Amino acid sequence: MSKMHELSLKRNAKTESDFGFRLMEWFNPAIVSTFVYDVTVDSPADRSGMTTGDRIVSVDGMLVRCADEVRALLDGKSEIRIVIERTQTGDSSQPQMFRRSRSEEQEASPTVDCQSEVSGTVLGRFPESHWLLKMLGRASYQDQIGNVASVISSSLPFSVSTESTDLKEVMASKIVEHSKKVASFRKEHSKSVIGEITIDMVYGGMRSMKALLWETSLLDPELGIKFRGRSIPEVLKQLPTLGSNEPLPEGIFWLLCTGDVPTAKQVQALRTQFNQRAVLPEHVVQMVLSFPKQLHPMAQFISAIAALSSESKFSAAYTGGIPKSTFWEYIYEDALNLIAKLTPLAAMIYRSCFKSSSTVCPIDPEKDWAANFAAMLGYEDKMFVELLRLYLIIHCDHEGGNVSAHTCHLVGSALSDPYLAFSASMAGLAGPLHGLANQEVLLFLHRIMEEIGKNYTKEALKQWVNKRLDSGLVIPGYGHAVLRKTDPRFLCQKQFAERFIKNDALIQLVWDLYEIVPGILEALGKVKNPYPNVDAHSGVLLQHYGMKEMNFYTVLFGVSRALGVMAQLIWSRALGLPLERPKSMTTDNLMSLVGK
Repeated sequence: MSKMHELSLKRNAKTESDFGFRLMEWFNPAIVSTFVYDVTVDSPADRSGMTTGDRIVSVDGMLVRCADEVRALLDGKSEIRIVIERTQTGDSSQPQMFRRSRSEEQEASPTVDCQSEVSGTVLGRFPESHWLLKMLGRASYQDQIGNVASVISSSLPFSVSTESTDLKEVMASKIVEHSKKVASFRKEHSKSVIGEITIDMVYGGMRSMKALLWETSLLDPELGIKFRGRSIPEVLKQLPTLGSNEPLPEGIFWLLCTGDVPTAKQVQALRTQFNQRAVLPEHVVQMVLSFPKQLHPMAQFISAIAALSSESKFSAAYTGGIPKSTFWEYIYEDALNLIAKLTPLAAMIYRSCFKSSSTVCPIDPEKDWAANFAAMLGYEDKMFVELLRLYLIIHCDHEGGNVSAHTCHLVGSALSDPYLAFSASMAGLAGPLHGLANQEVLLFLHRIMEEIGKNYTKEALKQWVNKRLDSGLVIPGYGHAVLRKTDPRFLCQKQFAERFIKNDALIQLVWDLYEIVPGILEALGKVKNPYPNVDAHSGVLLQHYGMKEMNFYTVLFGVSRALGVMAQLIWSRALGLPLERPKSMTTDNLMSLVGK
C-alpha cells in the first residue's frame, strides 16, 4: 500500500550545496530512477521528512519520470515542493537504519555479486531493493546497471510500454515527457511576443487572437482541422477499423490523448472501458423521465450532464485533499466515465422525446462505442452505424477557440469537475450561432425544393441562389472563420455518400450547390471563404438513414465533441494550467490606450 505526501524542502544557500537526497540515476529515463536511495542527515530532505525508498512524483507541480527531469527542475532553486509516493511496509525503522552521511556514502565499498539478492527482494517486496541498492554504493550500482535495472523495471506495476493497452499508463508517460518540454520552452521563451491585439479583435469576438493553449487539434486554413498533426484523410486512413468500413471513435480519443495512432488492441481495450462505464445513476434516469417532452433535447442533455456531477471522482478527491500533480488522474476517470455515459443518456433523451418508449437496449460488450450508441437510439442499419462512426470522429474537436471548447476549458480552469464543465460547454453549443448550423442548412435545402421543385435545372438553381444573395441573405453551410478551402469534413461525408448512397434528392442538391455556390460567392469579391463547411452535408446524411428529428442533431454533435474537450481537459490539469483570467477593458479605457 502506498500514500502520496507533499514535502517542502528549503536549503540554506550559504551552508548547503544541495537538498541532500540521492536518486537511483539509471542511464536511461526509467521511472525507477526517481526513487530516493539516500538521504543525508540534517539536510533539507531529512528535515522535510523524506526517507529512503520514497519515489518522487512531481517537483513544483511538474510530473517527473527520471532523475534527469528532477535535476532539471531543481536547478538554481533554493526552495521546492515535492510530491512523493511512499510505500507502507509496516517497519518504519528500515529507512533510518540505512541512512548515512556524505562521507559514509563515499567510503561505501562496492558489492559485485548482487544480482541474486536484488532479484529476490525486488520480486518480493520491491521497496527493500532500494535500501539494499543504497548499501551497494554509487559505483557499484552503476557497474551493475544492466542487471539491476532490468530486474527492477520488470517488477514495477507502473512500467509503461508503447504497446500498453492502458490509456492512463500511456498518458502518464506522455505527460512527463511533454511537461519537461513545456517547462524548458517556457523558461527560454516566457517573454517572447507571439502576436498583436487590435481594437477590432477586442470588439470582434477575439477572432484570430492567439490566446489559448489547445494541445489536441489545430485548424489549418488550407488543410482544415488536424488532430495531433494529422489531417482528416490521414486520420481516416490510419485509425483502426476492427473490420468496419470507418474507423472507431475510440481510436480518435486515444490519438487526441496521446498523439499516437493506437493499435487495434489499444482500441479494443478502450472500447471495453467505455462499455464498462456506461451506466447511468438512477437519479439521472428518473430526472430524464420527469422532463416534459416539449423541453428541447439540448436543455435535457445539459441538465442531466450537470446532474452526473454526483459521480465525480475528482470532486470527491479534491474535497479530501490531493496534490495538484495528481489532479489529471481523477479528471481522467471522470472524463472516461462522462464519455461512456453520454451515449445511453443521449439515446434515452432521443427515445423519450421522439419515440413511444424511453427504454434503451443494454450495452453489448462486443460492440464499439458508436455501434452501441446506434443500437440504443433504435437504429439497426449497419450503414447508419458506419455513418455514426464517421460523424463522431469528424466532429470531435476543432481547436479551442470555438464556444463549446473554450467554455469547457474556461469552466474547467476553475476546477469545476468535468461534468459541470461539459454541461456548460453544451449550453454554449446549444446557441444558434454555434450548434444549429446543420439544421439551418436542412431548412434551406427544403425551401429550395419547395420553391423550384425536385426536377430543377442547374440554371434555375443558380438563379435562385443569386436571388437569395441579392436580397441580403447568406447561403447556410458556406464560409468559415478560419478555413480558406473546402472543409475536409465536408469532403469525407461527400465521399461516404458517393460510396454508399444512391438516388437521394437532398444529397444531390448538396452536391449541385457545391458545384454552383463557390463560383457565385467568389464573383462577389467580399467572401474570404466561398466553400462549404462540415454543416453543409451532415444533416442530409442523417436524414437519409431515418434520423429526421433536427432538434436532436445538436445532442449528437455534443456527444462527439466530448471526445475532444475531455482529452484537452485532462491535459490542462496535467500541465497545471491556471485559472483563466483575461483582462477586460471599457471603451473609454481602450480610447485612452490609443490616445483618442
